[in-house]
Amino acid sequence: EDALTFLNYAYRDFLESSKTSSLASDTYQRFIVYTQSLGGAVALRALKDFQHRDKISLLVLDSTFRSTRE
Repeated sequence: EDALTFLNYAYRDFLESSKTSSLASDTYQRFIVYTQSLGGAVALRALKDFQHRDKISLLVLDSTFRSTRE
């Protein structure tokens, strides 16, 4: 739940900052999710329930593994 809460917060913040951006077009407006290590597995699970998945321009899973046993 914490990861989903953060994704929702980050997306709302992205939308707000897009409104006040000095860039003239949406060309440079991208919602990027970057995860690292065990956070990748947590993020992937949260993305299942994230209502704005289609708005993610790039998903980065850096050195991700599924559990602490790997």
